[in-house]
Amino acid sequence: MYSDTTTPTMKTAQSRSVLLQKADVRVDIRDYLSRTRMAYHFLNAETVNIEAVYTFPLPIDGVLTDLHVQIGERELHGVAVEKSQAQEDYEQAISEGDSPIMLERLDSGLYSLNVGNILPGEQALVTVEFLEVLSPKGDEVRYELPTTLAPLYGDPAKRGLAPHQYPVHSIFADNRFSLEVDIRGCLAGADIQTPAHSTSLEKDDEHIRLTLSAPTSSMDRDFIMTLRSEALPQAFAVSAPDKGGHVVLAGFTPRFAAASPARSVKIVVDCSGSMGGESILQARQALLRALDRLRPEDHFNIVRFGSSSTILFRKQEPADETHLQAAMAMARTMDADMGGTEMADALDKSLSSASPAGMPEDILLVTDGQVWDMASVAARLARRKHRVFCIGVGSAVERGVLSTLSSKTGGEAMFVNVHEDMGKKVFEHFKRMTLTPAGSPAFDFAGAKPLAVAPKKLPPVFDGDMVLTCAWFD
Repeated sequence: MYSDTTTPTMKTAQSRSVLLQKADVRVDIRDYLSRTRMAYHFLNAETVNIEAVYTFPLPIDGVLTDLHVQIGERELHGVAVEKSQAQEDYEQAISEGDSPIMLERLDSGLYSLNVGNILPGEQALVTVEFLEVLSPKGDEVRYELPTTLAPLYGDPAKRGLAPHQYPVHSIFADNRFSLEVDIRGCLAGADIQTPAHSTSLEKDDEHIRLTLSAPTSSMDRDFIMTLRSEALPQAFAVSAPDKGGHVVLAGFTPRFAAASPARSVKIVVDCSGSMGGESILQARQALLRALDRLRPEDHFNIVRFGSSSTILFRKQEPADETHLQAAMAMARTMDADMGGTEMADALDKSLSSASPAGMPEDILLVTDGQVWDMASVAARLARRKHRVFCIGVGSAVERGVLSTLSSKTGGEAMFVNVHEDMGKKVFEHFKRMTLTPAGSPAFDFAGAKPLAVAPKKLPPVFDGDMVLTCAWFD
């Protein structure tokens, strides 16, 4: 059941809803590269011209490559320009009676689309295209497509949204989407699972075609596809011309032995109202599996939060039988009954739980991530040398918040659907947490000197997780 999720709708500047009739999704996957086209069909059901606004999520690692809008018989194509210039051009076109479009990236994985002067009864077809590199983690490649934006706790202005960009949600909306996925290359032989949706497969030696079992599905939960194979390529490189030179995208999967010192683990669990239903069941399971992974030499504590926070022990305690039994008893009765989502306060409270001198400290955060902003607390945690490893649960996880929180602290974010094996996922995450990551990783291009690389500094490298880089050469 996914009844706890409401759906964002397109709205006018006066906050009247514009009907989203459907969305058509086409995904093409070639080896580790994916291209996704999302075509949104809107209808102005008002009796006056409208300017419409639609705030929606895209994958946080997706790179927007194209925007096309058809309004009646008019066709418009997007061009990337500086933000202030785009806003000025858009307002000028509105004042002149034209029908401009403006797509703005608000934050990690969050976009806002403005479409001006849609006539009464007129339809608007908005097509967004983005590319994404699908990085293997172990023997699995994961494709995730957010189809809904759950109501978030806090102030959207902290994520850079203007009032007209605040999402409007409706529990009665039944927005639907169709889906077609074409898979070729090294993933064509993978075992494919779609844990949140019923799908059909057509398969031969070189190609997989995946569709929804029904013509459409409700946009009330994210689409997740896992592709698992023991024969995934451990490295790849692709090159393309770029501004008189060429650019290279490369990736490799490191394998290395690493030390596993005793750690102090602070487990922070979301018990707010948004975690009701399946999400809190997942959180209980994640907490119990995490407790199973603790070793006698480790220390731990548990913070639960909603509108306020509670901490199990006064300080970090050893993972012995007495303390683990107390923690498991609490976990089995834990519920989503603590009100709002004051996640920042809970993470700050975890900082006050003192660890043995010299012991590395990490935070394991279990949540649906449904808050607007965590930038300031991420900076505090990084200063205190606390890595945050997130486990996102629920049908509409706020991936942008959790991924940013993990990346800024040197941790990692992982997202688990209700139909996936939580025990396996927690085991993989604890492996990242307890094994020392590779120090000062860097790519060597066989002596060639790139003009630039991105990212400038590689993130922490964990055993079995692919590392990516882009490099420009003349």
